[in-house]
Amino acid sequence: MLPDTYPVRTSFWGQTTAEPESELTSHEEADVVIVGAGLAGLSTAYHTARLDPSLRVVVVEKDYAGYGASGRNFGNVPQLARADLASLVRVLGPEGARYIVTHQASMFEDFQKLVADEG
Repeated sequence: MLPDTYPVRTSFWGQTTAEPESELTSHEEADVVIVGAGLAGLSTAYHTARLDPSLRVVVVEKDYAGYGASGRNFGNVPQLARADLASLVRVLGPEGARYIVTHQASMFEDFQKLVADEG
């Protein structure tokens, strides 16, 4: 469910403090290093590890997972609930608006499947 106030100005993830033991204090080795624990970085790490479980995938983040835009944009998945379709049609035309709506619906279905697959 979307919050009553939008846009969200503070990350839901950012309402806690980072665990001190999560700080990188020593040399680490990895096959793949992802810089940034936002939606793109975490998704890249997840799918890379799924494609090849033998890889040691490490994510480094300066602040905390979801810091910055990722903590405010919900990954753009549920935005159809707040979309002004008439504005989309006016700006993009009927076919462009249809593409955006279809693409976002597909993203939501993919997200639901991922959550179900991971339990």
